Amino acid sequence: MKTILYLLEEISLESDKNLNTFNWLAANFGLQIKSIRYENNKNLMPYLLKQINNAHGFILPRPGLMKDPIISRAIEEKIKSGSLLFAWFNYTKTDELVFFQDLGLELSSIKATADRDRMSIRSSDQSKFIVVNKASNCFLDEQLFSDVNELELAFAYGFGCFGYAKPILSLPYNEIYLIDDRSDQIVDAAPESNFTVMVSIKKPEWQGQIIVTSPILSLLIKDSYINTLGVKHKCIDAFDNKIFARNLLIMFAHGLSDNRYDWNDLNTFFREIETGVVNISRKILRKKSTDYWSYIPEEIRVRIKEQRKNQNIEGELFFKELNFIDFKKIWETNWDSFSWLFDDKNLSIKENLRFIQKANDSRSLVVHGPKNIDIPFPPQKDVESLLEVRTLVSDLQNKLSHEFGE
Repeated sequence: MKTILYLLEEISLESDKNLNTFNWLAANFGLQIKSIRYENNKNLMPYLLKQINNAHGFILPRPGLMKDPIISRAIEEKIKSGSLLFAWFNYTKTDELVFFQDLGLELSSIKATADRDRMSIRSSDQSKFIVVNKASNCFLDEQLFSDVNELELAFAYGFGCFGYAKPILSLPYNEIYLIDDRSDQIVDAAPESNFTVMVSIKKPEWQGQIIVTSPILSLLIKDSYINTLGVKHKCIDAFDNKIFARNLLIMFAHGLSDNRYDWNDLNTFFREIETGVVNISRKILRKKSTDYWSYIPEEIRVRIKEQRKNQNIEGELFFKELNFIDFKKIWETNWDSFSWLFDDKNLSIKENLRFIQKANDSRSLVVHGPKNIDIPFPPQKDVESLLEVRTLVSDLQNKLSHEFGE
């Protein structure tokens, strides 16, 4: 499992205990959330730097750690090589924001609220949290907001952007009300402008990036909870917040140093395996006899003939009518013709043909995996299993071609 390091300050009350759903989603990417609490102790710095160096992404709930030039330099090096830093903090800690201000980020005490009468931006039914619809054209990052129709944003604080910082989630001023959190007074804004509540920071030499929002918007990825007034806030389970969390994890995963395969890759691997097994079977059985169907086990032939009868199909039988797992039985039945392909004569027939079963076990993932939005990447064990089988089948085909002089 690759690690997203949850960086906590010594005095922070934050924890990863309210990230259970996010952590569960992360596991589908081969990722895990790991908390580490910084203590101002120089003897512990080597351990912290080792954890940072081994991490593949970062969550930063407070900016204070980045005041330390050693820590900020180590994290920036990881971002330069492709890591993602997802951070949230507010305007009250301006003395801790030098690292981010130098990159072009400015924080404000202004927050946005919404009106229930609005269509694209409104307050949610159970709270004053803002619900944003994609019709408002607020979503400015195609990857982060892919498949997102509506988000519940809680109270959205604003940011200013210049330099390397750019808006990725902005609310039209003509659809929101703005309140200064310090005075609790409504403030005016230019109607032609937008109110930025989430920012991407990226230097030209960085392969990764920093995404910054305000603390209350971190509820996008946190578990649901009931507040002191008895009101339940759904957080990650609200609207399309979970899809946002999934997309964020995709961005974390893409920052890893190793390549990750998606469902299309898995489908390609299986089709290559299937084609190879069919070709090997056809060539070897035809070598035995032109009537190669006589070497297909009786129960398989009966099943196919029954299927043909029900579908009114006549004519020659074809290998494409076989189920993939049928080839395991075919090779077992004709082991005298297939055994020479395998080098380890100490293995049993069942052990030699286990690769067909392994590929078949992963087949259901190939068929059903892309329908599950919570699992955008196939489990790593299934990827590794199919890659191993693909290599074996390729070796068997090469050996067959050499033997048959092709």
